[in-house]
Parts: sequence; C-alpha cells; structure tokens
Amino acid sequence: MGLFLDNIIVYLFMRVARLINEQRSNAWPAAEGRVVRAYSGASLYPAAEIAYKYTVEGKTYTGMNTMPFWLSSSAKVYAGRFLPGTTLIVRYKPGKPAVSVVREYD
Repeated sequence: MGLFLDNIIVYLFMRVARLINEQRSNAWPAAEGRVVRAYSGASLYPAAEIAYKYTVEGKTYTGMNTMPFWLSSSAKVYAGRFLPGTTLIVRYKPGKPAVSVVREYD
C-alpha cells in the first residue's frame, strides 16, 4: 500500500508542477523547436521525456519536456509520437531564453 501511495503522490506532484509551468508561460514568446530525442524510461514513476532544441536571436538552446504518466505503456506511446526532427512550439522566458516550456495545447 505504501508504494502505491508513493506513486500517486509523485504522479500528482509531477502533473501539478507541469500545469504550473504551462500556466506561467502563457505570455512567453514562442519559437519553433525540433525534437532531438524522445524516450520513456523503465522507471518506478513512468514518464515520457522529449529532448528538443530551439533558437532565439541566433543562439541555440536545448530543453527537456517531461510528461508524467500512470502507466509505462502510455508513456511509451506518447514518446513514440515525437520522432527526431519533428517540429514543436517552444515557449521561452523573456530575458532568460534558456528557460523553456513545451505545452500540450500549442
């Protein structure tokens, strides 16, 4: 029961942190990014991780989009949607373009 409760807490924490990041980036500028790599690890806490790069004012930055899932199979399917080279919208923090967010609804 303890491990199950731990999983729920970690999952909820990761989801809430992601929602906060998405909300705070509403007014941030957008740049076109490209997927470098996408994977889902075999972890106790399933998540898909999408590594990406984007350019702001001639300088290239990298970022990581982590999406938590309850099931490893769901994380694997999600990661499979992001082939290397796929374009995506990256929101970056004004004045600190190294801080970025990839939102589900952009």
